[in-house]
Amino acid sequence: MSRDTGPDTGLVVLVDDDDAVRSALEMLLASCGWRVRAFASPDDALAAALPAGREGCLVVDYQMPGMNGLQLLDRLRAAGCHQPAILITGKVDGRPRLDRCAAARGLSTLLDKPLDADALVAAIAALLADGR
Repeated sequence: MSRDTGPDTGLVVLVDDDDAVRSALEMLLASCGWRVRAFASPDDALAAALPAGREGCLVVDYQMPGMNGLQLLDRLRAAGCHQPAILITGKVDGRPRLDRCAAARGLSTLLDKPLDADALVAAIAALLADGR
């Protein structure tokens, strides 16, 4: 899959507490031409002035200290951020329950770590295209 999605094709908000994962994903997504706002914690993302409405998409890790990714998405939704979201996780225990909880929140994409870069890029491109 080509990583060239065109210039400035959308905003991707990335939240992952793992510095190495966050840095690698930030570089990957920027190489696709997307604007990336990366945050190291749910609290950092909540404190930021994220756009209200549906501009862009969210890529959120599930397991983070203090607040999991689904709790973060609930808080962002309550604050008016309704961007489509992708949940990423290394969690394997209780996966059927996690799938149900994600689906109940309208998440259509749940990707496992280690991430397949092409699958992530394709999922983001689809969400951004749907949001236009």
